[in-house]
Amino acid sequence: MPSGTNGGVKGVLNEPTAQPEVIHNITSSDPSFSLTYGKAADCDVALVGGGGAGRGGVGEGGGAGVVSFTPGHPLPASAFPITIAAGGSGSRPNGHGNDGGVSTLGASSPLSASFGAGGSRGAPTGSGGGNANGGPQGNNGGSPGPYRGGGGGAGGNGSGPPNGAGGNGAAIPSSFGNAPSPIFSPFGLTFCGGGVGGGQYGSNNPFGFRPPGGGGHGAPNEGGGEGGAGEANYGSGGGGDGGFSPGGDGGNGGSGRVLIKEPSGGFACPGVWSLKGQFYWKKQNEWS
Repeated sequence: MPSGTNGGVKGVLNEPTAQPEVIHNITSSDPSFSLTYGKAADCDVALVGGGGAGRGGVGEGGGAGVVSFTPGHPLPASAFPITIAAGGSGSRPNGHGNDGGVSTLGASSPLSASFGAGGSRGAPTGSGGGNANGGPQGNNGGSPGPYRGGGGGAGGNGSGPPNGAGGNGAAIPSSFGNAPSPIFSPFGLTFCGGGVGGGQYGSNNPFGFRPPGGGGHGAPNEGGGEGGAGEANYGSGGGGDGGFSPGGDGGNGGSGRVLIKEPSGGFACPGVWSLKGQFYWKKQNEWS
């Protein structure tokens, strides 16, 4: 075994190496989340709010949650809470879809992404359900037509005639990785499209229908199809139900997520290290 003398200690001489960036893909709430390297860092952070549910009984599609991206956000060395939004639950006929929830990162400088409204409901911040207005960070739902209005998406309004498509989703920067990365496959980094509206007059969209130009991930069109749920962890709106009496529930909205890109933890060295290398990187404030 090769060995060297290192300040009076004999052993394998290791040189310090840089620790990699870490992508945190958080899909369930954590009351005590900590960064990998245990020190304060400026991180890229994306949050996805919860999508609203579709309305039952030939109902409107649910609106999508908000997509929020903040580059270089200061996060502490100490633990902090993260809340992942739930999607809204579907409703019975003649009601309305329930709103989604809010995703939050509760550090000393908190961040949040608001919800999409349920089918037929307006949204104070995110996208509105079909036939309803969205807020300043969202888009309007589509008006009724041969199909009920599709829910608004983070990237565009929902549609009315001819097919009640949900609005497109919105993308976040590819610095978090992209498909075919297992984290984001197969939909990549486009989130929060609106749910499709339910069909009427006997001309129903099929269950799971993804009409052109709408959907929970934008291009892949993964908002809830008629009566179907929005994609989990993508903040998608749920689809409106297409059945007449007695009718059924609208689809549930998709839940949210939080992404954190943590920078390199600096330089570290296992076992016996070079004192010269350690002193150099300690001086640069890069030694872990």
